[in-house]
Amino acid sequence: MSLITVEQLDHHYGKNKVLHACSFAINQGEIIALLGESGSGKTTVLRALAGFEKPTSGQIKMKDLVLFDKRTMVKPEQRNIGLVFQDYALFPHLSVKKNIELGQEKNAAQSVEHWLSLVGLSEMANRRPDQLSGGQQQRVAIARAMAAKPSLLLLDEPFSNIDESLKFEFRHELKTLLKAEDVSAVFVTHDTKDALAIADKIVILKDGVVQQIGTPTDIYNSPENTYVTGLLGPFNIIKEDAASSTIIRAEACSLGETGIPGTVVSSMFQGQTYLINVRTENTTWVCEHSSPLTENTAVFINYASEHTIKVNNS
Repeated sequence: MSLITVEQLDHHYGKNKVLHACSFAINQGEIIALLGESGSGKTTVLRALAGFEKPTSGQIKMKDLVLFDKRTMVKPEQRNIGLVFQDYALFPHLSVKKNIELGQEKNAAQSVEHWLSLVGLSEMANRRPDQLSGGQQQRVAIARAMAAKPSLLLLDEPFSNIDESLKFEFRHELKTLLKAEDVSAVFVTHDTKDALAIADKIVILKDGVVQQIGTPTDIYNSPENTYVTGLLGPFNIIKEDAASSTIIRAEACSLGETGIPGTVVSSMFQGQTYLINVRTENTTWVCEHSSPLTENTAVFINYASEHTIKVNNS
């Protein structure tokens, strides 16, 4: 039995329908990413799970307990669901230790010291939030939420306030922490890297409609449509009809001495590689390359047919 089941969830803001028959399930200990662009409906789903938003129709269950349907709306404080806000919502006048204590029940089995140690803040127990970095404040917020022993933990854009240089480390820390405590979690993100790095399962939303649900590997290797493909990086359409397209990702293309002739339009530095825009007779391609190429350089595009993917048109 799934821990959480969301079935056919619809929601309107006035005449604007922001969720359309949204359905997915969360298993015990599973980390779910709700991935999509701004306005895709992912935050509305998070708020509905927390009990802060009453959907128009559908059902949300925690095992056999109905949290929401047309006759039921369980209050947020009665759901045993924790929420880590995007701005952390720490009490500025209280110490780190006191902030975490607020999340605990009396006579809790695990001490505040346990949670401080788990998030690596034992030596900062007596500091106030304004004496911590953004990443440290995030750890306090997570420890406070987990100290309440929720059945489900919700995280709203947990990496949005973390410096880019620290994101890799923090992604690893968060996943390790959740897995160590066997916590089921749902987090909202618009960053594909966050979803691929942490999630056991990704739910991709567009305009309130679930586009695809699957593991990071499945979604990357077998995207359902061109929208999902584009979320995971630049790609080229090799051929298309009204219903579907055959695509090749930019990293699966190479530039050599034979192939499809074209002319370099631009080179964009990506870190270890460059994205090269190449104009061919009929369209413009994007390919990864190890070095920049000068505008108007003549090149040839190559790709292996086994790396092409057939997807539905969005």
